[in-house]
Amino acid sequence: MTKIHKRGSYSAALKEKVSLEALKGEKTLQQIASENSISSEPVRQWKKTSIGGVSQIFKRTKSREKALEEQNELFKSLLCKREMELEWLTKKSKEPGL
Repeated sequence: MTKIHKRGSYSAALKEKVSLEALKGEKTLQQIASENSISSEPVRQWKKTSIGGVSQIFKRTKSREKALEEQNELFKSLLCKREMELEWLTKKSKEPGL
């Protein structure tokens, strides 16, 4: 008989390995659980958590991209303002009496 791990005693490496196997879908959750000497419920939970984690990564990536675009626009407007100021100062410095 295969020994089942005690609750909460799973390493991060095992969780990662098992959830990736579950996401591949090449084996049933029961097969994966059996091969790793765990019950099928943690496998089901880890798979669900992995799917949720992936969607969060993409959400964060989109919001990060939006923040970078906004920052880029701000830098462009500041650069434009500085160029106009430099042009004005250059013009004024060439006027007689300065």
